[in-house]
Amino acid sequence: MLRLYQSNRLEVLSHRLAGLLAEPVVSPLSPEILVVQHPGMARWLSLEIARENGISANIRFPLPAAFIWELLRMFLPDVPASNRFDPSRLSWRIFQTFDQLRQDPLFEPLQSYLRSGDELWRFQLAERLAGLYDRYLVYRPDWILQWEAGQHATPGDSWQAALWRELVAQANAHWVKLQQRLFAYAGEPPAGLPSRLFLLGVPTLSPGYLHIIQWLSQWI
Repeated sequence: MLRLYQSNRLEVLSHRLAGLLAEPVVSPLSPEILVVQHPGMARWLSLEIARENGISANIRFPLPAAFIWELLRMFLPDVPASNRFDPSRLSWRIFQTFDQLRQDPLFEPLQSYLRSGDELWRFQLAERLAGLYDRYLVYRPDWILQWEAGQHATPGDSWQAALWRELVAQANAHWVKLQQRLFAYAGEPPAGLPSRLFLLGVPTLSPGYLHIIQWLSQWI
């Protein structure tokens, strides 16, 4: 079941949240999970909850992407512990892949840039591309699936699509594919699934994340 609490003031929402946390639905020793947009919000909420309830303890504050990955691992046992498509890891994978692209004319737009700079330029480009692919995974999963099917999603995306296929050939456990498997899950609720979940101050959740949260509401 989904419940939505709305206010234009975070103080009102944190007060409501503190009231809900004061009434545990299972053992008080079971951790509560509160998904937030950034660590600063977690610190502020921890202080507000302590001010309202006298204590703030046994609460986890995962970011949306980290929580979704935890959820995938609960339902799908073969999901690796670390996400190789996380931008911090993907940057290095792209950086290492650049050497394989030197002779392929398809990657001329990249090659001309790489030839004009040093290793730092290469890594900065890898970071930019990792962030770009991360946004594609979250907000344009249709492009990702088209690329993996050998199709073009937009005019002039040939080298981006080819680079993506190379990255997927190295490791294909990205969250778009895993989301499809998650929605096909037909078993019992896995061990460790929280009895309830809170999300606060996350106005920019992607449609894919929202679909997963909606799907999860049938279980908790």
